[in-house]
Amino acid sequence: MLGLLSASSFLLGLASAGTVIWDGRFNDYSSSTDLNTWSWANQVGSYQYYIHGTGAVTDYVNLSADYKNPADTTSNQGVKITIDDTAKWNSDMWRTELIPQTTANLGTGTLYYHFSMKRSDTNAPNANFEHQVNFFESHFTEMKYGWINGNTNTNPDNNLRWMVGGVSKWNVDWVADVWHNFAYEIDFSGSTVTLWHSVGSDPLVKTAGPFSASTSTNSADWHLGVLRLPASGSGVTSTAAEDWYYSGVYVESGSINTVIGSGTSSGSTTAVASTSVKSTTTAVPTTTTIPVTTTVSTSATASATGALAAKWAQCGGVGWTGATACVSGSTCTKLNDYYSQCI
Repeated sequence: MLGLLSASSFLLGLASAGTVIWDGRFNDYSSSTDLNTWSWANQVGSYQYYIHGTGAVTDYVNLSADYKNPADTTSNQGVKITIDDTAKWNSDMWRTELIPQTTANLGTGTLYYHFSMKRSDTNAPNANFEHQVNFFESHFTEMKYGWINGNTNTNPDNNLRWMVGGVSKWNVDWVADVWHNFAYEIDFSGSTVTLWHSVGSDPLVKTAGPFSASTSTNSADWHLGVLRLPASGSGVTSTAAEDWYYSGVYVESGSINTVIGSGTSSGSTTAVASTSVKSTTTAVPTTTTIPVTTTVSTSATASATGALAAKWAQCGGVGWTGATACVSGSTCTKLNDYYSQCI
């Protein structure tokens, strides 16, 4: 009877799921070296691979079943993305990013951008630096980690933050070896974004939003990976490599699938259940075992205090209401219609 109930629950989860219109779960790759077969002249596979450093692909991207959320039984493997002082692409920023390779329209109607992510204490991301994670080129929504450029408080910030138009809307203390599952719910017609979240094998729960945003994508400007700005608020310098882990990456239309993999874990979740995460704001009711927090602010935390934006901070773009002039030594440079940056 228990088996029948489990099967029924699983089928019910599938029945409520939408349609996967782009699948980035790495099931079509035998290893990360398969990314080398992609080029502008040979656009094959699930990902475009061009934003990375000068080393071999295995210096920056590696695949393994050990790198995925154990609860994600629909993925054969996850990805470890590495940034270091060789991972520079057209700038002094550290960058390793993968772009969807697809003919599907990833910017119409209401879509759900799914991914799970975690960090480890080995090659841990440095919280002294601003990291822009899983972002669109216009940065209308993204995750951020570490000290955010322009903040007057120079202390490291260990919060993983969900940002909308440069404003922190939700955050959680990002402890090691806890898988966080996310979905960006993006209403491209209504110009709103909403965050769904859970940990471990727990189903996704609507956590924050909807919030107004300048939603726009050409279906090839969502970046799976991380961009680290060179400036550090505390003046800290570091050349140590950082590792970031992702799994369960796909884009879905229709209704959202809240089930992580089959909805059950293929590995132990004891560590997740026993991990303590500090909340700094009012807790959001969820079904997860780790408290998460929501922060709604009215000023962009990524912009500088006062009339001048800090170097590497946003300084313009459609819908931008923060500082538009830059501190001495940098110039407000238009990267696209939605994002200008002090460079």
